[in-house]
Amino acid sequence: MEKEIKEALNFAIGAAKTLREQADSILLKVEKEFKELSAKGSQDQSEVANNLRKYIEDALRSVEGLAGQVNSKVEEAKKEFGKKNSNG
Repeated sequence: MEKEIKEALNFAIGAAKTLREQADSILLKVEKEFKELSAKGSQDQSEVANNLRKYIEDALRSVEGLAGQVNSKVEEAKKEFGKKNSNG
């Protein structure tokens, strides 16, 4: 019985190690492919690619602006809430 338990434990350890190695390998491949595709995309200077970059940059700026406004409103609300609670 003890032998079977040890074998099962060793099997689980071996399986976990193998899964970890495979996951690491897959992650490295994905990172490599991402970098290669990114490099190809950066080389594309076609009108469509440049327009797409411009629209995405504009959208990101808009989102950042909205996030800043929301953060400001949240901070204002926190201050007001704090004032009301301290006056109590």
